[in-house]
Amino acid sequence: ETIVSNIKIKKINLDIAFKDIKQKFLNKKEKSTRINIKEIINSKNFEDLINGLRWVVEFDENGDCISFFNHSLNIAEEDFLFHSLAPYMENDSYIEYENETFIGNIKNIYKYKNFKVKHEVIKISNEEYNLSYF
Repeated sequence: ETIVSNIKIKKINLDIAFKDIKQKFLNKKEKSTRINIKEIINSKNFEDLINGLRWVVEFDENGDCISFFNHSLNIAEEDFLFHSLAPYMENDSYIEYENETFIGNIKNIYKYKNFKVKHEVIKISNEEYNLSYF
């Protein structure tokens, strides 16, 4: 999995983003079984919440969030997370990653402008996976 991100969420917005996204997640009717709900409930800050959603964030010297990445092939709740971040993302931020699906390899691109997100999905291979393995 390849993840590239160039994002900025200002430190001043991290606490409200944390509270908003945590509440939205807890209110969701359907949640990924790959998420430990207790981690979300017990999260105390933005970084804890993002870690609970199976992602990792990096901060710059000012405390602004500048990067998202994932060490696992088992990502979860990424569409929910990346759409929920839109009101807090600075213009021209983006996150893109490749992953394998049952229809082949795809690239997801989330681009942020004016506190909105545009999500693009690009198929990058036609190799289909044998679902009998799953």
